[in-house]
Amino acid sequence: FATGRGCNIKEYADFNSRGPPAPLPPLSQLETVQAFQQAQGPTYDPSFLAMDQLTAGGGLATLKTYWTAIAATPDWPTAFQNAFGQSSAAFYAQFPGYVAGLSVPSSYACGGI
Repeated sequence: FATGRGCNIKEYADFNSRGPPAPLPPLSQLETVQAFQQAQGPTYDPSFLAMDQLTAGGGLATLKTYWTAIAATPDWPTAFQNAFGQSSAAFYAQFPGYVAGLSVPSSYACGGI
């Protein structure tokens, strides 16, 4: 798992440092399937890092809490707040700083990730 995390961090950092033709939109704008598929760049990497951060405190149990709440009611903002301890807006606002603070591995043999 550490190698997978390292590969995602490295690929995302490498993409952003190459001066892409158009930067990836903020994570908050990748929520729809259409936006995720149309974005030019490594959309999986920030998504992986976001889920890794969200589950860091409570592991997969936080996802179970979230999905159990979603199954009971379509009020996803409250479910998000209850499961992850913050609003989605607060999460999205701090995510760029979180990513900027990650240590970028100098190299990884990521095998196409």
